[in-house]
Amino acid sequence: MKPHLFFRQLVCVMFLIAFVVCGTSRADAEMSGMAFGDQRFDWAEAKAVHPSILRTSFAVEQPRLMKGSCIRVDLADETLRFHLPGRANGWGEPMPECPEKAFRIRTHRQTVRSFMLKARKPVAEGGKGLNMLVAVNSSPWSPWEEPWNHQYADNTGLLVSEGELVAPSTGRPSFIVYKDGRMTFKKLASSASLTNIQTAVSGFSIVLADGVILAKNDSDRLAPRTGFGLSHDRRYLTFFVVDGRQPEYSQGASIYEVAEWLRYFGADSGMNMDGGGSTTLFCWDPVPDPRNSDPKSQTTPHLHKLNRQAGNHERSVAAPLGIYRIGPAGM
Repeated sequence: MKPHLFFRQLVCVMFLIAFVVCGTSRADAEMSGMAFGDQRFDWAEAKAVHPSILRTSFAVEQPRLMKGSCIRVDLADETLRFHLPGRANGWGEPMPECPEKAFRIRTHRQTVRSFMLKARKPVAEGGKGLNMLVAVNSSPWSPWEEPWNHQYADNTGLLVSEGELVAPSTGRPSFIVYKDGRMTFKKLASSASLTNIQTAVSGFSIVLADGVILAKNDSDRLAPRTGFGLSHDRRYLTFFVVDGRQPEYSQGASIYEVAEWLRYFGADSGMNMDGGGSTTLFCWDPVPDPRNSDPKSQTTPHLHKLNRQAGNHERSVAAPLGIYRIGPAGM
């Protein structure tokens, strides 16, 4: 082959490779990210669970099928409180289901549904007697291995319930509620003082800080997701969920998109919590919503699950987080 012909063919091949690579990159970019820009959700369009708690749901087809919900809590309402399960019986002892491993009993796993119903049940009937209005999954845990149905959880990251340590820090970032009412997302060292903490749960990563997305834009990791967010003035707390792994219903979101959604719903900082089959968000509707088609809520029509897992399977999680209003349930 003559040198000049070889050179021309080489240039053509390199051009084609560059075109394919660049074209693929553009396609990937189009498939990842919500492209909200400066657009923000108008919470005046949301439905009230309580005057200080609003909810909304969404369904989009771009960049792919996604369905989910978001709740915004007005933290200026001094009648609202957080509730987190406390220490399980046998706390700190070796986990009987995994005697050969170093796991310790921290919490007793339960579904978000059962957590909320027990919280609302009168004390005389064995419940907490709390007027719980919202409940959501929060922290990841171990063991997460076959047979998948272990009763107890460990390695959750920092958990604090009513000022009492439930699980120590593992280096993961936490959503922290201080006794003076301040709230933040931050990592705490295992040696940090917990004296001023009232409630804490932990997640996987802080994805949004000062309005800037910290997560990598990676569309290859799509899953059901749960995100927590705080507004810039720390007045509003948002709980965000998106369903996934259901090709004809909702395909899931990337961690980057969790941050985008949180910002769209008004958050300035945010954290990616446990997701996948754990993702669950409930509210207690003041009036039963006719759109509440969840068959498991037929006997409790006020209890409204705001997302849908594949197969409608509700996983027992390590640490459901609830918000209740001071006063008896039903008010």
